[in-house]
Amino acid sequence: ASALTITNTQLQQLQNPGSQLGITQNGIGFLNTALTHSSYPAEHPGMPDNRMLAHLGACALDSIATYRLSTIILGASDRDAGELRGAVAAILAKNNPYLEQASDILGIKRFLLIGKAVQTPSTTVRVEAFQAVLGAVLLGRTCPAVVTGLLPKSLRQWLDDGLMHGAPALAEKIEKTKNSSPP
Repeated sequence: ASALTITNTQLQQLQNPGSQLGITQNGIGFLNTALTHSSYPAEHPGMPDNRMLAHLGACALDSIATYRLSTIILGASDRDAGELRGAVAAILAKNNPYLEQASDILGIKRFLLIGKAVQTPSTTVRVEAFQAVLGAVLLGRTCPAVVTGLLPKSLRQWLDDGLMHGAPALAEKIEKTKNSSPP
């Protein structure tokens, strides 16, 4: 199975939650990946797992929490940056019950794909899945508009160049993919 290929059963199960999250039909594959713990692909080779989406979701949640805390709740000039960052870090710590609660609000546990080695999804597994779902929401509905609207083309190129410079193995893999694709 490819990264965004899902079965008809999975598609049917995820359409309603995906719709509630604002994820388009084309983005349901991201949601399926978000709900796939790394123990599952260990037993089903070729399946992607949610680690990259969890990272993306954690970064997005950090940005959202920072924005909410600095502008809506506290007022941008009321707190120093260190206090703000400390508060955001405390809120988003994986052992914070609020993140587990967010996972429960979305009903993530019932949709998780986990391997047999994981008997019951731990708090960390559920929190990471919640973060991955946020990553899927970002990619499944808003990311292209945010990326194209936020950064001018010259800065997108600068960022792409910097990312490829910082990750030469990834750059080589991308270049090989470009060269092997049919015209």
